[in-house]
Amino acid sequence: MKKRDMGSKQIKHYNKVSIHRILATRLAIAGIIISFILGVAVLLIERNKVGEVVLDRALQATVHFNAEAGSLLDEPGLPDHEGIQRVLDNVISRGVKLRNSRYGKVGHSVFIDIFDLDQNKVAKFLDSNHENIKTVETHMHSSQSPLSYNKDWYDLIRIKGNPYIKFGVPLTNSNGEKVANIVGAFAVSSEVVADFRCRALKTTLIIISIVLVTTGLLYPVIIKLMNRLTRLNYRLLDSQLETLKVLGSAIATRDCDTDAHNYRVVIYSVRLAEAAGLDKNNIRTLIKGAFS
Repeated sequence: MKKRDMGSKQIKHYNKVSIHRILATRLAIAGIIISFILGVAVLLIERNKVGEVVLDRALQATVHFNAEAGSLLDEPGLPDHEGIQRVLDNVISRGVKLRNSRYGKVGHSVFIDIFDLDQNKVAKFLDSNHENIKTVETHMHSSQSPLSYNKDWYDLIRIKGNPYIKFGVPLTNSNGEKVANIVGAFAVSSEVVADFRCRALKTTLIIISIVLVTTGLLYPVIIKLMNRLTRLNYRLLDSQLETLKVLGSAIATRDCDTDAHNYRVVIYSVRLAEAAGLDKNNIRTLIKGAFS
């Protein structure tokens, strides 16, 4: 009876070893992966919020521009470039007054180009007081802008480590037909960048905390279920060993020492398998084979 218990304990040992450690490691890895994915999602959401605010501001400025340049935009081919330039300068000058307001703290446009449908430049604006204006201008002229779009768009770019929102808005005439495109670069203010980083960091920490707490709550529940499953496996293994013992005893009817010999073979086989570095699944198979 003691010999059978020794064989059973060997099997149980390899069923139970490191189950808590393996489970904890996998839960920790899953928690880290989930936290990373959600953290990236938060950063993208926060970044899109800034882009949407900038695009909304550009759309409002476009509405004012369309209202003032209505007759100029109705002319085929937009021949009056000087008139369109004056309207653009007026809209920009009013926008400068908003920079010190709460709405203006988002930032301001530092570069604007207006193109007709043949991609000829109609009007332009450069903020000569902006510190990176030359680099911004070079970037905007060297990069390809989707002038064929019939809807507004934006993209986050970095120039000398500073964030800018590159945007495009179509211009329409009084009939609602697209006649030109506005392409610009919006310099995001340092206040918005600091606020973005602060909110993103807080949200990410909250998400990580929630994931860790959830993982901690799930761990004992999973362990309890695993223990129940392990006990059922032990019972099944015991019944299998009992069956093997009966078969071994039947073989041993012609030799009384054969029964003890079977258990010795099992123990020696397990020790040799451990020394050889076999994995647990192979050792389990070896134990069953040694009994037969």
